[in-house]
Amino acid sequence: MTLLTMTAASARLIGITAPSTVIANTDPQVAELLACAQDEGFDLMRRGTWEMLDKVKSFAATAVQVGTLNYAIQTNAMPADYDRFIQETFWNQTRKRPLYGPVTAQEWQNLIAWTSSPVVDTFRFVNTEIWITPVPTAGDVMAFEYISKNWCQSAADVPQSEWLADDDTGILSEDIMKLGIVWRFKQKKGLPFQADYDKWDARCRQALVQNMPQRTINFGSGVSTGRRPGISVPEGSWTIT
Repeated sequence: MTLLTMTAASARLIGITAPSTVIANTDPQVAELLACAQDEGFDLMRRGTWEMLDKVKSFAATAVQVGTLNYAIQTNAMPADYDRFIQETFWNQTRKRPLYGPVTAQEWQNLIAWTSSPVVDTFRFVNTEIWITPVPTAGDVMAFEYISKNWCQSAADVPQSEWLADDDTGILSEDIMKLGIVWRFKQKKGLPFQADYDKWDARCRQALVQNMPQRTINFGSGVSTGRRPGISVPEGSWTIT
């Protein structure tokens, strides 16, 4: 489903004439459909942690200390499509240890005011930079996961953060976006939209639950049906050395 076919399907659900073009269309009604499609894509991206937008950013640490303060600014660390950080995913992969953060401005100033280094490597996001204390070793491989702001893509599969052409396709569910266009358009026009919104909301919730493979939660005990990851301790007497 492309932007054009999705918008046309939305128009038919609303009960208006389906457009033959969208981006270059000067019809005010089609322009409103496009505005709804843009709003829907952005809001849907922000609605949850979508697995298809989960990306990994890795970079080599720089160790240029800021004056006499015990931290270094990583200027090559933020991806161009960054929207938001996934908590507790930042690791120094070279040292095999996690970084703590992101901390607030108040916590950061408290940390760097001391002459001694924090026990745990700590970071803060500032605009398009990442500040790390203590100063990391140059070349250490750092990596974290984040949610990309690119929720659609061109016909050539180039990720985008907005609709730019009629043959663009969604990275997020176009079926959900179609429902979102319907209730948003009706809301703009002052038409009853609650039933359409409820259907969209239910579909969003269902998609977020099914978004990632779920872990099996075992509330019982007894015979295992197979081996699971963990530490195996042999039965009987044994000696710790």
